[in-house]
Amino acid sequence: MALNAEKLVSMARQDPNLVYGEALLNIAATHDKVLALTADTGHYVGAEEFAAQFPERFFDVGISEQNLIGMAAGLAASGYNVFASTFAVFITERVFELLKLDVAYRHLNVKLIGLSSGLSTTTMGNSHYCCDDVALTTLLPGFTVLAPGDKAELYEMVTQLQDFAGPVYVRINVNQMLHTSPFTLTLGKAMCMTPETELGVQTDAVDVCLLSYGSMVSEALRAAKAITRKGYKAAVYNFHTLKPLDEEALRRILTSSKLVVTLEEHYVQGGLGSMVAQFKGLHDLPAKLLTYGIAQGFFSAGSYLHLLKESRLGASFIVPEVLQVLAAL
Repeated sequence: MALNAEKLVSMARQDPNLVYGEALLNIAATHDKVLALTADTGHYVGAEEFAAQFPERFFDVGISEQNLIGMAAGLAASGYNVFASTFAVFITERVFELLKLDVAYRHLNVKLIGLSSGLSTTTMGNSHYCCDDVALTTLLPGFTVLAPGDKAELYEMVTQLQDFAGPVYVRINVNQMLHTSPFTLTLGKAMCMTPETELGVQTDAVDVCLLSYGSMVSEALRAAKAITRKGYKAAVYNFHTLKPLDEEALRRILTSSKLVVTLEEHYVQGGLGSMVAQFKGLHDLPAKLLTYGIAQGFFSAGSYLHLLKESRLGASFIVPEVLQVLAAL
């Protein structure tokens, strides 16, 4: 189904995992090589409907993530486009060696769907938090790594992956809607979320450019509004594709902004903050850089808002420091 305005309104009420399940069901209807695998998490993605319509193309391996990856690799090697889903922490950390040797080494058509990444598993605790999945998957040769900024982007990504060759990791941790009208998402290309300050289109320079992905794109937009009210020109870019990174956009941003800020629900080490810092250093680009993310460590289990507060993640935490740095530039 195309993402028209009516669909976007109804999607706002859906669970993001079910949005993935709906998109997968739709592409399976027209692509008979699409298979769905899960590790006892099918109920989270509405897999019952997929299993009812395509029983010979659905496999639940139970709580056995190593088997999930082994089966996905074997089926992909047999010519199928395999979508495998379970909690992000299990589909990246627990099976990392298999991802490297079974999937990446053979560059297979395995699409890994990491459910409930970051801190979104709340009271399940440290066994289920996943703050290093971007770091792990971007290390894998030949992998594409995606992190949608909202449920509409997730739907669009899964739809595009029906014809995408090679291994992919999709990080799901979004329950918001950023898009209220049809939009264009191009894999591998960062998306400007503030059209009025799009670099190279509406303006040649900004005071601050905020870069984010996933759950923190909405917080970057909130921060930009607060900074703009103080008289500064701000832009927000959604780096929904973390590998390959949009280096053309990144070079423009680091050249045309006084200050660049990264914000992510992930460790800064190995995340977008590290990638931007490395690119800036290698190319000696002039912008000052601030990086915000989850500090390495363990957390007390609690609500999502409690965990974000403990990590000092969000517009209310970063805006005062950003304004202080801008005033000193």
